[in-house]
Amino acid sequence: MSESIKRKTLSPYPPQKAPYRPAPGPNKGDTIYIEKTLALDFNYSYDFDENGLLYFLGTYGKTKEWMNPVTIGQVTVFSSSLGHGALEDIVGRIATNSRTLNEPLSFFAIDLGNGRIFKPTCYTLRNRNISS
Repeated sequence: MSESIKRKTLSPYPPQKAPYRPAPGPNKGDTIYIEKTLALDFNYSYDFDENGLLYFLGTYGKTKEWMNPVTIGQVTVFSSSLGHGALEDIVGRIATNSRTLNEPLSFFAIDLGNGRIFKPTCYTLRNRNISS
C-alpha cells in the first residue's frame, strides 16, 4: 500500500501545484513527497525597512521591484468592516487613510496563503498622517 507524507513550510511564492520532489519511501513502492524548505531570516533594522516578510513577498523574494503583495496575489487581506480606504493599503508602503467602521471588535487580517507559516518577532503599524 502506498503512503504519501506532505510537510508544509513557508514559501515566498503563491501556492502552486506539485512543488514536491519524490524520495524513496521506507517500504518498496512507497513514495514520500517532501516540499522544498526555505530557511529565511527577516531581521528588523527600522520601520519599513526592506527586511520584512511583506516586502519579501512583494518583491518575489527580492528578485523584482516591489509591488503590493495583495495586487500580485501573494497575500489576501480582510477586515470586519471597511470605513475608508482599500483593504490592500494595510500591506502597502505608503501612508493612507484606511480604517474599519467605528464598532466593537473591529479588525484587519492578513492571510499569508495555504501552507505558509510565519512567526513574527516584531512588526510595525503605521497611523495615518493627519494634522488636527
